[in-house]
Amino acid sequence: MKKRLIIALIAILPILASADAIWKTGEEYTYCGGDWKYAGCTAASLVIHVGVWPVAWGHSVHVVYSSDGWQSASVVDGGWLDNVPNPYGGYDELWQVQIPIGYTSMGGQLRPTDYAIWVVNGYGEASWDNNGGYDYHYDGTGGIDSWRY
Repeated sequence: MKKRLIIALIAILPILASADAIWKTGEEYTYCGGDWKYAGCTAASLVIHVGVWPVAWGHSVHVVYSSDGWQSASVVDGGWLDNVPNPYGGYDELWQVQIPIGYTSMGGQLRPTDYAIWVVNGYGEASWDNNGGYDYHYDGTGGIDSWRY
């Protein structure tokens, strides 16, 4: 019995070791790279911060988003920022993804945007965070309550 249990644990170890946990750590919107006072500013972006565990080689972070109720969709790749300490004594990866959400000058509108996050590990396995099946949502107002969790 012990031998079978050990063999079973050894067999599932690669599956457990390659599992990734991902979560959204925060988001903000920015105008023209943060310089919203610039007179010619026309672009606005939603900046999403993503945490990934465990720290491992080969991760890539992506966001799929839509501003038209999923009639069309686009994908943006994220960039690694840092490995940061977590509350358990280890480290998590911190990533950032920036997606366009509209224009801001001369009475422009910020587009409501739905999105989901996914991470691909070094083995090509994907892990998704789509807010429990509801997708993340930015309502386009820019206010503090503009994100639905």
